[in-house]
Amino acid sequence: MIDINKFILHLTNHLSIQGIVCYGSYALALNDEKSDIDLLILMKEEIPNQQIRRQCYQQFPALTVISFAEETMNAGNWDNSWSPVNDKLILHHQPLDIGYNTTTWVDKVINNLIIKQQTSFPEFPFRPYSFLGLLESAKIFYDKDDFIQNHLKKIRPMPLTLKEKIIREFLPILIESHQELLDYSERNIGILAFQFHLGRGLDALEQVLFAINNVYHPASKYIEYFLLRLKYQPPGLADFIHSTLPKFYENKKAVVDFFKTALDFIENKTLNTTG
Repeated sequence: MIDINKFILHLTNHLSIQGIVCYGSYALALNDEKSDIDLLILMKEEIPNQQIRRQCYQQFPALTVISFAEETMNAGNWDNSWSPVNDKLILHHQPLDIGYNTTTWVDKVINNLIIKQQTSFPEFPFRPYSFLGLLESAKIFYDKDDFIQNHLKKIRPMPLTLKEKIIREFLPILIESHQELLDYSERNIGILAFQFHLGRGLDALEQVLFAINNVYHPASKYIEYFLLRLKYQPPGLADFIHSTLPKFYENKKAVVDFFKTALDFIENKTLNTTG
């Protein structure tokens, strides 16, 4: 990663920032030549408007603004829930994606998840627990008064009720997907229909496996990185991901067999949800 310490210092000197984390490929050391650096900036009060942010950026050398949030923001999408304002910049030829939110928002999200144990609420309607996974896998670049560290302590252990809600929501989807895939594998059903239920089933499987392991879904493109590091995982998960999935339609029976194995594994693990 390029040395962005001076840029972080510049931001904290010009804006009322409580915390900055880096998430995504750079935080996981999985970046490539096309990766950008994803930063989430948590403001102590309100998010600064475009004019204030522009002035701040322009005062830093070798920094180019590609777009401001007001020009590209698509509020309401899942990937914008934790950063409703996003700016795209380039620093010394390195793309930066800077998202903004407030500490008040973080407080509400953690309160709703950990204290109220809700799986949906206005501040984050779609899978809000994924924000906690993002925080846990991120690298902290700036943390005034240990705001981020203190909040990381609040989210452990994963509340049992939240864990059970996730399993109850997604296990029926996983079971249904397995049944559909089994049916499709025995008939001359097209690839697109098979692919639909495969994707739906895999998504449900992810949610359940992370919950069983008391791990918040990491909200990452590199989901295999996290799945294959889980303590409890179905037998043959790595082989399924690396060998079966790339040619899933040619391996329909193997796909169905793995889903059955995964369901058996989950049944054994969820007999005692306090484990």
